[in-house]
Amino acid sequence: MKLEFFKMTAQGNDYIYLDFLEKKIPDLDFKHLSPVLCNRHFGVGADGIVVLLPSDDADLMMRIFNADGSEGKTCGSALRCITAFYADKYSQKSVKIKTLSGISSGKLLVSGSQPEISVTMANPRFISEKPILIEAVKGYHINVGNEHFVAFLEDITPELLHLKAPKIQISNKFTEPVNITFAKIVNQHELTLLFWERGSGATLACGSGTCAAVFAGIRLGLLTSSVIANVPGGKVEVHYTPTQMILSGKVRYVFSGELEI
Repeated sequence: MKLEFFKMTAQGNDYIYLDFLEKKIPDLDFKHLSPVLCNRHFGVGADGIVVLLPSDDADLMMRIFNADGSEGKTCGSALRCITAFYADKYSQKSVKIKTLSGISSGKLLVSGSQPEISVTMANPRFISEKPILIEAVKGYHINVGNEHFVAFLEDITPELLHLKAPKIQISNKFTEPVNITFAKIVNQHELTLLFWERGSGATLACGSGTCAAVFAGIRLGLLTSSVIANVPGGKVEVHYTPTQMILSGKVRYVFSGELEI
């Protein structure tokens, strides 16, 4: 069968999108399909696939499957890309997107070839307010709709991330594998981040990981409520209040195509 898709990226966090908003949903095992499509040598190549589905209590629902086939609960990068896609397709500047962790609101801020999008993220919380020491790295266990381990370090490198993150991720201190974010504070208004995502490994951006790090930094007195985050693929902004966390940044359409599966 032929399967239409399009690919979008948010600061290099790239996903393959399958749009079934106005089409019959095929009988496919998306958990099996994702590793095939996401393979960067034999497939399209991506950090995961995102399936767009009709919803009774939102404009649409998204299901996200990581590159290894595991299903995620939410994704700030995908939420922004979906908002841009929906705004363009339906001429609607705001959208309600249902995820496995709740409903997020997306808004088109600036249109163009690289539209700027803001989305509301799940209200973050510490799963444990006390730091956890794993593999000689002290970090915080946080929920932002999905679970993250955030560590603030004086120096962060890809080498350190690749050495430590895979072991931290599967620690028996967690009930299931978590996403990892290594953070370096630049000043009260800025930080630099590296990510190791559950099911995808090192990625160039992670919206929920960014929000988790900003939340932890604010609660620890390291950051203000409005922050610029430098991620490997670019920059995003986070604005936090006690009732809402908003993630903003540009997204980009890459290409569309048709797969024979």
